[in-house]
Amino acid sequence: MEQKVKSTGFQYIINGICLVVLVGVFGYLVLNWSHLPNQIPAHYDASGAIDRWGNKNELWLCPIISLILFVIFTVIEKYLITWEIKMNNGNINSYRIAKDIVLLVKMILVIAFSYITINSSGSNTLPNTFTVILVGSIFAVVSGGLILYMHINKKANL
Repeated sequence: MEQKVKSTGFQYIINGICLVVLVGVFGYLVLNWSHLPNQIPAHYDASGAIDRWGNKNELWLCPIISLILFVIFTVIEKYLITWEIKMNNGNINSYRIAKDIVLLVKMILVIAFSYITINSSGSNTLPNTFTVILVGSIFAVVSGGLILYMHINKKANL
């Protein structure tokens, strides 16, 4: 029998932020399409410098990737409970931590791709700290979540 665990307010807020950002970036492109330059930065190197220019139609790539990632991470969230609770002898707290990690990484990626889209639409370079902040924030969420996860499971096994 599959156990049902209600989402927390925090989890609803994170999903809400993701949806608002996704709708916002698609809306931004639709509303501003005629005013956007025909040539836009299509790729950046690790330091944020533009290393390839492309047609403005390429602006749709990041929002579409964001939407695909949003769907994939949402499916992972929904099926996470199936194996997580079985793996941890019904420990609901470990499930919630795992779900929070997935949600936070999803939010970081959606915001990052949306930021790249908005930034590219203005033909701007990315800040040279963008890659460090992106990778660092994902690392912080995953490592912090795993430390908390191990702590909860250690207490549950005592």
